[in-house]
Amino acid sequence: TISADLQQVETWVPRRVEYQPETLDVSGVFDYWNIEFATPWLTVKQWRGFKGQFMYDIGAWLAFDGRNELQVCILPVIVQDEFCGAINASLSSKSLLKYKNMPGDWVKDYGLFPYNVVEAMLPNCESRDIVLVEGPRDALRLLRLGIPALSILGTNNWSQQKLELLLTLEPDRVILMMDADSAGVKAQKAIFPALEGFTIRKICKLPEGHDPNSVPIEFLRTYVRQHNVAHTPVVPVDTSALLI
Repeated sequence: TISADLQQVETWVPRRVEYQPETLDVSGVFDYWNIEFATPWLTVKQWRGFKGQFMYDIGAWLAFDGRNELQVCILPVIVQDEFCGAINASLSSKSLLKYKNMPGDWVKDYGLFPYNVVEAMLPNCESRDIVLVEGPRDALRLLRLGIPALSILGTNNWSQQKLELLLTLEPDRVILMMDADSAGVKAQKAIFPALEGFTIRKICKLPEGHDPNSVPIEFLRTYVRQHNVAHTPVVPVDTSALLI
């Protein structure tokens, strides 16, 4: 059953469109996951430690997953004003499968989340620093601190196309902040050489066993201060038009 949180929202949008991977759009995404209803995130509802207003500002959607009969957080991936894909995120940190990328080539070609939020933030920064991380929640934690950060949506999802998209943001410096494990090291080895000649490159080495979401907050604050990482408040983005 739909919870009281969702019952109070009057802007439900039914979706029943055949999913076609070659023509990915919002309707196709909702049909694949059997999303019955969705709305811009409720500002009164927290998501795994993030305030509701922050989730609303970064363009998240609160949805009802009819297949599994539960609420989910949908994180739309919007690149250069185009809807490219989405992430289905569990509301509970106890869920075994916390994130599910929409299937398709978009993940490797366009999966930089949240590109549209970072694009809006950079003009307000003293320098155009961008931090690359692995997972969506890693990016959101840094964004909450005002640090422009992009998730590559998995260590195996770096590509030439993503490099080109990253460079369209004209970064002055790109900082790699991958998880402190073997997969993170592998991702660094793939990404760091690709940036040579395009921008200043730097690797932030996290304490062993940590990722950007779990590392102590003081570590991040000290790193930002010592390396003069540009930061600015998140600029709210409006993704509600995609639900019409």
